[in-house]
Amino acid sequence: MSRTRVVGLLIIAAMAASILAPGLASAGGGFAPPPPGFVLNTTKDVSAVVVLDPHGPVVFGTPATATGTFGAITLNRKHFAPASAVFKVPGFGSLGELALGCDLSASTARFVTVPLNGWMSQELLEILFQQVGITIGPLTAPVLVPAVTQIVSQQCSPAPPPDDTAFNPGFLVMEVKIGFFAAPGTPIPK
Repeated sequence: MSRTRVVGLLIIAAMAASILAPGLASAGGGFAPPPPGFVLNTTKDVSAVVVLDPHGPVVFGTPATATGTFGAITLNRKHFAPASAVFKVPGFGSLGELALGCDLSASTARFVTVPLNGWMSQELLEILFQQVGITIGPLTAPVLVPAVTQIVSQQCSPAPPPDDTAFNPGFLVMEVKIGFFAAPGTPIPK
């Protein structure tokens, strides 16, 4: 069998494994889901504002809107300047295909307890959290995996034409509390 065919079969096998076993996805080099035995710890001083165009598909096809699968995040921590970035939801990440659009009734199930490295690349997350004085990452000790612990507020902000005709139109704007998955006994940043 030619090398091209072998490479093609390996790519197809990897794609099929990602589709058939989404719970085992590792988005952007991080953990999604976090390692076994990790627990989600809340914090009182870390929060974020997220604006996301929740219109996929992420992997197969063209998003339903011009900015579909793109978002922006501003990370806040007491006594630190905010850190902001624009991101694109990764294919095969823990947010799935973003097929529901801006459906506020589904936000908790879609976003709470989902590791943030399923929303954006691990590299981007590490840079954001470093700017607010927190070291995270799959290769650091201790391992901290950030996730949303609570949606404080949310709304669907109107989308401009022609995106205002998409299924459940609008940009999802959420204020959220951030916590960390970590092994029991791990010191958690405040």
